[in-house]
Amino acid sequence: MAVSLGINATRTQTIAYAISGLIAGLFGSLEALHSYAIEPNQFGFHLIIVILSYVVLGGRRSVWGPLVGVALLIALPEISRPLADARIMIYGLILMVMMNFMPRGIVDTLIAWRENRKSTAAQSATRQAEVKG
Repeated sequence: MAVSLGINATRTQTIAYAISGLIAGLFGSLEALHSYAIEPNQFGFHLIIVILSYVVLGGRRSVWGPLVGVALLIALPEISRPLADARIMIYGLILMVMMNFMPRGIVDTLIAWRENRKSTAAQSATRQAEVKG
């Protein structure tokens, strides 16, 4: 779609990739400054799974999706702290339920529901106008 609007997609993707590398490098240097040292195991597989969980829970279609995922997955361990070891199972259960019933994430599902509701309302309004007309 971007190409049909006259936007150079390759150039735009390259700029986005460079900006994301710049941001990652900036925050990596801030982490090194904060912890005085960087080791490869600080950014291992566990961190990738946590970040992907944010996107899976919140949704990836809008900026708000990962932000909602972060808010929920940071609040969840604090809310379930009294459950001790069972909270990891609850965390996994919530992710499995979300992946089955809301595969697009919370925010993306809400956006699709709202769009569907608007189109349904517009169709019913059109039908009512045709019946009266």
